Amino acid sequence: MTKEEMIAGLRNAVSRGESLENAKLSLVNAGYIYSDVEEAAKEINTGVIGSMPQSDPVFSENSGISAPIKKKRSWKFWALIIVLILLLGMLGAFIFFGPQILSAVTGKVIKAFKF
Repeated sequence: MTKEEMIAGLRNAVSRGESLENAKLSLVNAGYIYSDVEEAAKEINTGVIGSMPQSDPVFSENSGISAPIKKKRSWKFWALIIVLILLLGMLGAFIFFGPQILSAVTGKVIKAFKF
């Protein structure tokens, strides 16, 4: 990516509401050389600061601090939980009532397990 393309990428990110620091970090994380990204940021920095309204950096909207996003669980997750609960219930019932169930099915008397 040339310097002009990095500048265009940084400007694009800033125009979408991303902070310049986050945009630079994205380019560095993508594998671009830090010094090249810094040079591109310096070139647009004066234009960005001049064109953006000044705000308090601690309380700015793009300060990088945001509320955690709660992820809604899908129906598949809840279906899996219900199936697991049912299977555990069946296993517990078999352990507790197993000898009686086997006696009823086979017609033979089976002694209960003693632990």
